[in-house]
Amino acid sequence: MPATATLVSGQGSKRVVVSFANVTAFNQRLGEFATNGCGNSTMLSSGNININPSFCGRVAQVNMLTEESQLIEIYPNPANFSTNVVFNSENESNYELNIIDLAGRKVASSIGKSFEGTNKVEVDLTQFASGLYHVQVIINGNIERGRLIVQ
Repeated sequence: MPATATLVSGQGSKRVVVSFANVTAFNQRLGEFATNGCGNSTMLSSGNININPSFCGRVAQVNMLTEESQLIEIYPNPANFSTNVVFNSENESNYELNIIDLAGRKVASSIGKSFEGTNKVEVDLTQFASGLYHVQVIINGNIERGRLIVQ
């Protein structure tokens, strides 16, 4: 956190409030990192951060979407042979679904057409090694993420 920022509340939760002192410019880039017992994440995009400078001019509210508040649903999870990825689309649109291993390699990818509303894509896991994977759905210019455990 920058020296001019102070964590007000929310450490370890989905909602974090940070106070920025002596802020002189508004269009500054902001990113977040996640740390847990497995180590540090890579920097996440700032697309999931909402900055609301309307508190009192010097305080910004930062709402972060974490894996626990993901916009996609993955079930069953953990999974053995197949899993379903469920996501919503505002309209009929093209989507890209990627499965990424912990080394950052894209191990599976599919492109399809979504329909307005809830969409479900079944993913065959029979060729996957056991482990943790990141699931990424790119749709309507948004990237939605989740985690998948293959047993």
